[in-house]
Amino acid sequence: MLRSLSVSNYALIDRLHVDWQKGFTVITGETGSGKSILLGALGLLTGDRADTKVLRNIEEKCIVEGEFDLSSIADIRPLFEEYDIDFSDITVVRREINPQGKSRSFINDTPVNLQVLKELGVRLIDIHSQHENFLINDKRFVTGIVDIAANTLPLLNKYQEQFLTLKGLVEELKEWQTKAEDAQKDVDFLTFQLGEFEGVNWEEWIDNDVEEEYSTLTYAEEIKNSSLEIIHYLDEAPVSVMSLLSSALQTSSRFSGKTATGLELFHRLEAIQIELKDVLTDFQRLQSSVEIDKNKLARLDELMAVIHRLQKKHHLNTVQELLEKRADMVRRLADIGNVDDKLSELARRIEMEKVELMSLGKDLAKQRSAVYESLENTLNGLLVKMNMPNARIKIMNNPLPEPSFYGLEEIMFYAQTNLGSSFEPLKKIASGGELSRVMLAIKSLQTQSGAIPTLLFDEIDTGVSGEVAHAMGEIMRGLSKNVQIISITHLAQIAGKGNCHFKVFKDEVNAITQTNMVELTTDQRVVELAEMISGKNPSDTALATAKELLRY
Repeated sequence: MLRSLSVSNYALIDRLHVDWQKGFTVITGETGSGKSILLGALGLLTGDRADTKVLRNIEEKCIVEGEFDLSSIADIRPLFEEYDIDFSDITVVRREINPQGKSRSFINDTPVNLQVLKELGVRLIDIHSQHENFLINDKRFVTGIVDIAANTLPLLNKYQEQFLTLKGLVEELKEWQTKAEDAQKDVDFLTFQLGEFEGVNWEEWIDNDVEEEYSTLTYAEEIKNSSLEIIHYLDEAPVSVMSLLSSALQTSSRFSGKTATGLELFHRLEAIQIELKDVLTDFQRLQSSVEIDKNKLARLDELMAVIHRLQKKHHLNTVQELLEKRADMVRRLADIGNVDDKLSELARRIEMEKVELMSLGKDLAKQRSAVYESLENTLNGLLVKMNMPNARIKIMNNPLPEPSFYGLEEIMFYAQTNLGSSFEPLKKIASGGELSRVMLAIKSLQTQSGAIPTLLFDEIDTGVSGEVAHAMGEIMRGLSKNVQIISITHLAQIAGKGNCHFKVFKDEVNAITQTNMVELTTDQRVVELAEMISGKNPSDTALATAKELLRY
């Protein structure tokens, strides 16, 4: 339940602190006094968005802080554990908005994002504003009411997980079907491209240095002639390099043993002679190994032309890149070849998951239908108390052509407001006052589960008066035995039922209007109720009526 609320620098509120009680609390005040501002502040604690427009003083930050007692909420601790938040039965939720418009949220002083705040907020307090009467026609809202009563929320969660699994598979199937439609075009294109690659013996490229062989064959005659000429200079000429080097070595040997320098130079000449012999041998080997093969050159010339054309076409620079490109096309063709297998596998899985979904959906529908009669009896009994003796509520469940996120059927509330008339959807037959009474009856079902410890009604009594108002007040006071009920009302009949009564009002401080809220004493309540009945300066009759309402 809500234990306290502190608000500073929010709209018309300078500073406000309210301690809340168990049971039934009523809030009254003139139109425009700032009751909606209070709702806005509570909304910030449950994850509503905000901006700098809410700042009373644009140079200071706004702070809204609520203290909640979580001891009556089952299974709330796992939410704290999931987001690594310190758990306490008395939990403090704080929202700050700085002058730059940046919002920060805290749960027990742990920073959290807005989504976490919303997840906790829906477990702490249900705020029913006036426009929410139309939720009675919202299929999701109606389904939620039934699932709370039937205790089928865990089963619904399991069904919804299965629904999303099936939906994901169906979407994947559509993607593969699109691939299948384009597959033949891709096959033709890739086959054509690979055909161009087939003109190359890629194994030969991998095993041999074809580019080196091509270059050698291209310049074979020049290589052989130049090698012969070099061999001649090195060893065959009358005055060859080798013979001159031998003479130099012989001369150097005469003084090589005389000085260290002479010996070093002699050894260097020996090393040159050895290296020169190796060079001579290599040129002899090259001259004898190079063949002039015009046929092979022509074949390699064609091969190189193909390579260069493929490199240019695919914007690649090396043969290795071409090999990788070819491997990629082969892989893509193989993937396309697996499309039919993938489609068959997905279709099989979809059928299997659909069977599971239908099983869960049927179980969900069966458990829901088991509470329809009990819910109808409860609702109809409450409507009788609220002066709708001939009204009847009936829960209809119509099978859907396809499973939805909320089940296999559409659940709606139908009503019969007059004897002998047919049942029709509430949106077609209910007036504003009737909707208010029906919504209060519906909301009362939420209190039976104890899932939400605090319900706040913002003028749910719109469109009613007299004995109906008395009855609605009695119902809300009855609900407050199980949960904390807070009601913002303009009706004295309802305000008189509260265990605790707050008044919201405006006053001026230093020529600045601000909203305040105070808890009324018994005597102050008498005056407030009397003024709600007859206006300012209430008559003795109004005062007497007010006293009677407080004793009702």
